[in-house]
Amino acid sequence: MLRQILFRENKSKYFIIIATLIVSLLLSSRVLAGNFSDHFGIIKDNKKVTPEQEVEFIKKDKEYLTNISAPNNQSLNSEIMELEKELDKVKDEYVSTKNNIKVYTGNAVLKNNALRTAIINRKNLIISKNAFEYDDRSKYMIERGYDKETRARANFSQKDLDVAVASVIEVIESLEIDTSFLNKTSFVVSPHKIEGINGYTVTRSDGNHTVIVSKQVAFAPETWTVKNIKSTTLHEIGHVFYNNKNIAKLNSGLVSKYSVSNLPADTSLNVDAWKESPTENFAEDFKMFLSDKLGEKSFEPTKKQTSQPYDESSFTKLMETLY
Repeated sequence: MLRQILFRENKSKYFIIIATLIVSLLLSSRVLAGNFSDHFGIIKDNKKVTPEQEVEFIKKDKEYLTNISAPNNQSLNSEIMELEKELDKVKDEYVSTKNNIKVYTGNAVLKNNALRTAIINRKNLIISKNAFEYDDRSKYMIERGYDKETRARANFSQKDLDVAVASVIEVIESLEIDTSFLNKTSFVVSPHKIEGINGYTVTRSDGNHTVIVSKQVAFAPETWTVKNIKSTTLHEIGHVFYNNKNIAKLNSGLVSKYSVSNLPADTSLNVDAWKESPTENFAEDFKMFLSDKLGEKSFEPTKKQTSQPYDESSFTKLMETLY
């Protein structure tokens, strides 16, 4: 009987020791990896994430995920839910112009990028397990989860961000035409670099547009000018106008310059042939037509402009037919 009692006591002790070791191992892996809530606090409920905070968050998140020795899918999915909940808030973190157009600041893009980076890497960790490698490249977009583009990081200041946003807003508010064509358009002042272009416009199947003004015109020290920001913004607004007014299909001699394209669908943005693109030519002429409202009559057509010169009289007549 005594032997049985001693055996049960020893068995209990061994069980406690083994359980303690297992818990210790699990805790040690978490201690080594750090605590998710510690670095999540950098951006959670933060409506003005700075460039430094984005870098700090991603650096700590990379260390955290890389050092988890035994990934727990339940914990990772719980973190993904928290991150997605915060990401959903970013859609409301915009500045409204006087004509009620949304402008997402570089701060919103930084937060969006940090959150998406964290979400993508958790999903990759769940799938890849031991083969996991943290991807800290910049992937972002505010609405509809459009994050297929990869962007390079840039050096810039908060002052640059603020000036760029103010310049984009000034352009939108200066338009002396009916701006209802912009009602389904959002603007994004991107702190990331887009190789080869200053900005672009995303047109979605639901009729919504997103205009992105990139780091080249907003934040690159060698090219940074308010004039460049305004020029790019007006050009991209021209693309939205062109699409919404369905100019390519108008039956008018005034639009012949903007309605026929001999360009192959896969024509590169950086070749000379691009200057024959009807939509690019319209966007440039639209920019020239409205530039004097910004006191920037000196805007010049870019290299994408066709060999046909801008004709103010003809373009004015075209705009008159559209209103």
